[in-house]
Amino acid sequence: MKRAFKNTILLILFLVETSLHAEGNKTDSLLKVLKSVKEDTNKVNVLNELSFECYYSGDYDKEMVYAQEAHTLAKKLGWQKGIAKSLNSLSNAFGDQGNYESALKMALNALKMNQDLNDKKGVASSYHNIGILYHQQGDFPAALKNYLSGLKLRKELGDKKGVSAGYNNIGLVFYYQGNFPEALKNFFSALKIHEELGNKRGMADAYNNIAAVYSEQKNYTESLKNNFLSLKLTLELDDKHGIANSYNNIGNVYSDQLNYVAALKNYTLALKLVYEMGDKKGIATAYSNIGNIYLYQKKYAEANENNLKGLSIRKEIGDIQGMAVSYNNLGEINFDTKKFGESKKYFEQGLTTSKKIGDMASLKLSYNGLSRVDSAQGNWQAAYQNYKLFVEFRDSLYNEENTRKSVQQQMQYDFDKKQTADSLIVADERKLNQVKFKQERTQRFALYSGLILVIVFAVFIFNRFKVTQKQKKVIELKEQETQLQKQMIEEKQKEILDSIRYAKRIQQSLLPTEKYIDKKMKELKK
Repeated sequence: MKRAFKNTILLILFLVETSLHAEGNKTDSLLKVLKSVKEDTNKVNVLNELSFECYYSGDYDKEMVYAQEAHTLAKKLGWQKGIAKSLNSLSNAFGDQGNYESALKMALNALKMNQDLNDKKGVASSYHNIGILYHQQGDFPAALKNYLSGLKLRKELGDKKGVSAGYNNIGLVFYYQGNFPEALKNFFSALKIHEELGNKRGMADAYNNIAAVYSEQKNYTESLKNNFLSLKLTLELDDKHGIANSYNNIGNVYSDQLNYVAALKNYTLALKLVYEMGDKKGIATAYSNIGNIYLYQKKYAEANENNLKGLSIRKEIGDIQGMAVSYNNLGEINFDTKKFGESKKYFEQGLTTSKKIGDMASLKLSYNGLSRVDSAQGNWQAAYQNYKLFVEFRDSLYNEENTRKSVQQQMQYDFDKKQTADSLIVADERKLNQVKFKQERTQRFALYSGLILVIVFAVFIFNRFKVTQKQKKVIELKEQETQLQKQMIEEKQKEILDSIRYAKRIQQSLLPTEKYIDKKMKELKK
């Protein structure tokens, strides 16, 4: 029978500013700009950008350095808006290092400055970042209050990326409170906006969080599907932080399916990445997950060692939710090795910590562990009471209504996505029809133009034919006149010649002949 304890589900909190970034690693290009930029407001913006990029790479030391440099320069310039933004950067950096007291102080100062400046965008960012700090400390009501305030302003400003970040973090609050339908509703809302904007990094994080909900509901097929979608996108982006998250969560699903070899492989890949980045929270998560696999394999010494390492880091950075998980895991290890006193101590610590943050899933596991310890020690009444509480929390998390609503959220998302796809198809068809119409109109224009040209040419040819005919007739008349004149001349010539011939004949008839003259001349000579 599978043990009832929780593998840590690593979910993604969105810092507002980081969610507004373009995709991909911008650090190199920002460092080049930093070398050439003057000591002005532009440099403050570049330093803040670098600070936020270091969050994604897990380099929290550099995140702090750039935030401090941005704050110092903004104060030197007297640029109030830059000072407020750098305070948010410092708040994020302190939070990533587990110094929540300093982080909250910076965030509240930034909020006041942004309110004084009437900078609604800055106020929204401050609300969001304050929400994250309360979230990281397990104060979900305070976190939700600030998230909702930030979300309202983001909607008024029409800031889609900020709205998606709000939906994501609100979804996480509902997730930890065990309200999975509301968690999915918000995660899907975030995913839809990221898809509209083509924001791959945001899509990857949304898939990751959706997968976590399905994993809690034991819908492992959908969980793996979404985890692999997240991993594919983070690999494309070379986002080591996101890749490590995906490996951890894929390992969790394989662990739940009792595929310990595949689970350990993914946890080890995650641990390697988070060590490279110096991501303490990620390192603690990986140790905890690897420790759980050793527990399943009954390698208790290794299981205990890894979980204690994870717990130590979580205490160091103030990760209360992670501490609750570690306590429950150590309770399981000691229960298996029949150290019931130690086991009960850890489960009680897990219960106390879970109550602080209202983590329903951890509460369920703590009550289950205490029920089994009490039963093993023969404390039947306490065992019964703890078991009743375990069943109560279990049923609240996995009841039929929750499952039905979760399925509805998935169906609604699929339906909306299909509608969007259909509308795009209709739009494409409309564009295609418009192109066809333009082509047909062009063809008709060409045809009509051709016909007009043919008609014009035909008229021209006809006119030329008529002119030619007229000219031909004129020429024929001229020829006829010429022929007539020729005939008249020939006749005149004939008449003249005939007259000459006639006169000649008359002359010839009147004149003596040459022989007659010769004869008369001879007679005279005699």
